[in-house]
Amino acid sequence: MQTARHTPPFSRLMSTVVMVVATAVISLTAVTPAEAATTIQSVGCNGATCAGRDPSNMGCATDGYTVQLVGVDPLGVWEGLELRYSPACNANWARLTAQSYYGAWVSLCVVNDANRNDIQCLAAVRNGYLWSPMIDGHKKVFASVGYSLDSGGSGNRRTGAF
Repeated sequence: MQTARHTPPFSRLMSTVVMVVATAVISLTAVTPAEAATTIQSVGCNGATCAGRDPSNMGCATDGYTVQLVGVDPLGVWEGLELRYSPACNANWARLTAQSYYGAWVSLCVVNDANRNDIQCLAAVRNGYLWSPMIDGHKKVFASVGYSLDSGGSGNRRTGAF
């Protein structure tokens, strides 16, 4: 005759707690295909409709990445001039970190490489990240920065085209 094995109540309770927690974690972190599609489609523009718009406000900065980079300005007015691209928005913009304590006006632009009249710029005097409005990502573009110091100096740089 076989005797039934008795499981202590505490062990059963712990097993139940572990299963409930594991189920909760899995259900909270699961993303359905419909939710994923909603996330991808939540951008506010695409291509030409992004021209002149803010990449952050349109949701384009979320998947944006740097495609061209120029390091540090020799005078220290700015660092990291970036040409950024968003696949979800199919748009480009320029971004950099400005050091306006030098008393500099900074003009940050993204420019159509073929038609230099197709340009989006931001002019500012402030520290921190600056970014230009966007331009259609179907075109080959480059990022450009120009600055003018209160002390009289000036300069400019650009990235390669993408």
